Amino acid sequence: MGGLVSVVLVGSVVAYIMYQNINSVTKNIEKKSPKVYDFFASLAGAAIEYIKDIKRDLNNKRENPEFFATIEKDEALKELDDYIRKLAFYETVLAKKKTVEDIEKEIAEVFINFDSFLSRSFKDGEKKAENLRESLQKIYQNR
Repeated sequence: MGGLVSVVLVGSVVAYIMYQNINSVTKNIEKKSPKVYDFFASLAGAAIEYIKDIKRDLNNKRENPEFFATIEKDEALKELDDYIRKLAFYETVLAKKKTVEDIEKEIAEVFINFDSFLSRSFKDGEKKAENLRESLQKIYQNR
């Protein structure tokens, strides 16, 4: 009888440990899901296209430009290229080596800096930055 109790007790402990391990593995799978990384890649891609439109306006390559720099054109183009470079990282496989929390933090920092750049560097920059914030918020909420 004593042997049966110990077998049931050991079996219960092993089952509990396995249950905990399975839960932790499935949580990690959900956090590392390709869908999450794909979202950040598509968000970065959309932002890059937005920045490319600004560059086209500055280079007079669009018929109806919306963006007019209040700083030197070359300085604005250089800074826009830096934002493209930073955001392009999140479209690569290398981004998957980072945790979702790290990516959220880093990409938010890029967007905050870009928002500030828009506000201070373009005519009606604050209005354009506000429109961008609203668009990003909608995209983020609908993911």
